Amino acid sequence: MAGYDLKHAARSIFLSQVYQSAALNQKEIASAKRSKQLANGPARRRLSAEQLIDSLFAMSGKAMDLEPMSLDPEGRRPPEQFLHLGFPSRAWQLASTSTDRDRPALMLPALQQVSDVMMSFGWRDSRPTPLSVRDESASPLQSLILGNGLASTRIARLSDDSLFTELAWSATAPRELFENLTLTVLGRTPTEEERMAYEALLSPGFSSRRLHRRPTLNPVASHKRNAVSWANHLVPEATRIKLLLEQEILRGDIPTQWLESDWRDRMEDAIWSLMNSPEFLFVP
Repeated sequence: MAGYDLKHAARSIFLSQVYQSAALNQKEIASAKRSKQLANGPARRRLSAEQLIDSLFAMSGKAMDLEPMSLDPEGRRPPEQFLHLGFPSRAWQLASTSTDRDRPALMLPALQQVSDVMMSFGWRDSRPTPLSVRDESASPLQSLILGNGLASTRIARLSDDSLFTELAWSATAPRELFENLTLTVLGRTPTEEERMAYEALLSPGFSSRRLHRRPTLNPVASHKRNAVSWANHLVPEATRIKLLLEQEILRGDIPTQWLESDWRDRMEDAIWSLMNSPEFLFVP
């Protein structure tokens, strides 16, 4: 009837009760099988490596701000030898950071901190030989790198370019702040038990948390541009430049000066705990 209209077919699927059914855990799936129920809903699945990284940056409002994926950013090589994979702004645009020479001058430390997280969650960094089936098994490395890695620390940091900084500044009460925070990270309203726990964390010093005037979200000036290329990486100065850049990236984003430091640390702890909850890692 729709004349092979793909939009009509998609609309029919997306508006169906089956498609909109809530995801089921393993116990619910086993129970449905025993009762011979069909099409109860999709099985809960973990976010893919790309979905995880994109979700982290999207909820914080921060740009990836990584190095250009090129060993010749100045374009000195002839076109037939020049390979530039661009400035990644989404996880699917990332590729391997390895080179055939393991030299500090050629490392890409900002990009590496993101790709390390993705690889622990099953991503393969080889574009020429992608796999359609990944290893989705859980491992201790996944929780360790999400809880202690540089990428997650950067997301939780209340810097001048973070949406969390704006939430922290504009909230009129700890309860309102935590509700907005839970909606942003987990996509739902908090339970009463969660409200009580996080209000106890964020209430002390809440009224005096603001410093100076109201901040505006400002993109942090990028310092991750690749000043070293294949043409000059053997120069000793190239190694020194890259090691200084690595140290700067290891320190993380600069904390905002608009919020009192002790309260800001507790707010970052709240973000970190929500971000590391199992609920965040799974598709609703």
